[in-house]
Amino acid sequence: MKENSKLLFSEQTLKLKTKLITFSSISLFIGMTKILPHEFKLIGIELPKDDKTLGWFILVITIVLFLHFLLSALLEILDYKSKDIIGYKTKNIRSELSGLTLKEIDEMREDAIDYGDTIGDENETDSIHNQSMKIEKSFIRSLLVTKTRLTFIFEFVLPWVFSVISICFLYHFLSN
Repeated sequence: MKENSKLLFSEQTLKLKTKLITFSSISLFIGMTKILPHEFKLIGIELPKDDKTLGWFILVITIVLFLHFLLSALLEILDYKSKDIIGYKTKNIRSELSGLTLKEIDEMREDAIDYGDTIGDENETDSIHNQSMKIEKSFIRSLLVTKTRLTFIFEFVLPWVFSVISICFLYHFLSN
């Protein structure tokens, strides 16, 4: 979990943002001018004049970068704000024993001290604390599982699928 004093986005997400802005700019240029470049200097491709393959290639890469950036940024924002989110989810937890919130228990204890009484026991606050810890652990676990799945998809599955499709297309082209 990130501390709130650190940067919101990781270096990897910032690099994704830069790539996304580059491909989005190219997509915007093509979409607005309706002119498809005949060569793509970034990767050294030169295509025939009427071929829209480069346009489709740019579109697919832009979509993949967009989805990867969107999901990575969203997870990092959730990670960055996790303490606030957990605090919000746990602020009104009620004791399983009395049905009171921690704030209500503290207020009743303050009133009771004024009269020399004691109220409630530590089991009530322990009950609330245990429920809060369960919510916090559940949130953190869900966030980590989601991050792991996202990393697996974008760092392993997507490149693997893209490579297999590319190999098949190249093989089909070379075998004809």
